[in-house]
Amino acid sequence: MNIKLDLSFPEVLEGQQFLTETEPGRLKSILTISDSQTIKAEILKTTKIVFDLNRCELSLSDALIIIKILHNKYSNISNMIRDYSDDAILINKDVDIHLHQLTREMTHATKQCVVKLESNNKWVFGLPKKLAFAINLALHYLTLFKLEHYQLDKSLPSYLWQELFQLYQFSEVNKLTEISVKDDPINSIRVSRNIKSSFCRTALMASMEPYTLNREESWNTFCYLDNLVSEIKLTKDKTIPSESSYFAFNYAKAYRPEQVQENHKHDENSRYLNMLGFTSKIKQELSIFNASKPLNHQFLTPNNKVMHGKLLQMVYRYSIKYIARASDRYPVDVEAKVIWGFDDIKALITSDLKLNAYPASESFETAIKSPQSGLPTVWQAVNQSQGGSCIEEYQHKGLKVNNSTPMMIALDFPGQRGAWQFALSRWHKSKNSSNIIGLQYVKGPVRMVQSSNKELGSLIMIGPDHNDQHFLFTPHEQLKMTKNMIIQTEEGKLLVSNKGILTCENADLVKIEIVKKST
Repeated sequence: MNIKLDLSFPEVLEGQQFLTETEPGRLKSILTISDSQTIKAEILKTTKIVFDLNRCELSLSDALIIIKILHNKYSNISNMIRDYSDDAILINKDVDIHLHQLTREMTHATKQCVVKLESNNKWVFGLPKKLAFAINLALHYLTLFKLEHYQLDKSLPSYLWQELFQLYQFSEVNKLTEISVKDDPINSIRVSRNIKSSFCRTALMASMEPYTLNREESWNTFCYLDNLVSEIKLTKDKTIPSESSYFAFNYAKAYRPEQVQENHKHDENSRYLNMLGFTSKIKQELSIFNASKPLNHQFLTPNNKVMHGKLLQMVYRYSIKYIARASDRYPVDVEAKVIWGFDDIKALITSDLKLNAYPASESFETAIKSPQSGLPTVWQAVNQSQGGSCIEEYQHKGLKVNNSTPMMIALDFPGQRGAWQFALSRWHKSKNSSNIIGLQYVKGPVRMVQSSNKELGSLIMIGPDHNDQHFLFTPHEQLKMTKNMIIQTEEGKLLVSNKGILTCENADLVKIEIVKKST
């Protein structure tokens, strides 16, 4: 099977190489000279260099040399930023935000090296080792980028797991997963020795409750796991011994690996992480720790015994037994019911369903007798935060969903069906036979209200949200010339003023301000 990589990185800008230093020797000299007054300035300087290089046309040989130079520079910066034994660094989070931008550019740089090697038509000496090196480094920077999202309490981009899976599947097909990369004598940012170990570590970090760890705990866990992930076996075999726990993932889905449960469905894209050897080693470490003896593998922060115990217990607990996350941030295998467009949304709202109740009705299909949008109603939520979500589906090719397409969405959390919420699409990507849509919620209860103007009739009202904002959802340009109006709600009459209109797909979202209430 031939795997074609489809990775994201910036487009090359025509003529950018004339504006950017691309000669490896001079570039190394520039990066070696640390003339910045502060670490923040040094990060910004380095980020600008990597940013410009990522938009230049580079030869394969130069790209491979330059990525090593950039990696060394990044490692030096990381040593200073991630020295959490320094109280000033532990307290100050600002510089982490700037490092996050540098890490993003490093993910682009490493992925570009992979694609240059993969698409190169000329003979390359030692191609498998060079590919293994580049893919391993790309996996590492994508994992660092993901780790920083946890530390900064940011939702993960939907493409992250897709690209991690792509890189590993490509490596599996081309028998690169266990090729040892050249050892870095310093290796201060703990790059794993092969692709399999890099992938297993990013899977384990995601399996826990990574958003609950502070930066010091997160970085210590990440580095500590590198000592033991070689004990994990990654296999296609679906036979699960009773004495071992397995993690499973599917190349065709953008979901993080999770522990296998009884209802797991196997197909040709399924892969499994056998945790037996890993959990045995962690159990040994816990026994040593409880006996107050030195661990076989040390944490980066050597004297914080309380933290060591907490992290060892957490790793062991999450690796031996399935534990559902307490947070709904990027839920896995959460089904989303979606109704699209003004006509279908109005049909839903005017039906007998209890939109704002928990749980939402399961019979929503009966409320929409003749769907007008033609868009799928069953999706998967792959990223979830307070402000929005990412939804994905694999059944329909060639979908077109314009920005600001209105929808009503209800998420099926385990044991709890969420209430319907109004949302707008913000972007749509069709990639690898999947459709991914980012959406933003417009918070607040949704209900029908009556206008005093008989020509306007019934209107859809959304709100109030936590900022006491209200909106009317109307056919396109229905309220274009209306400045003030009276609407009848269950609580009484409201005099409202039109404060602005957002044009949606064949509809308008009108922000209103309540001027006067009367009962």
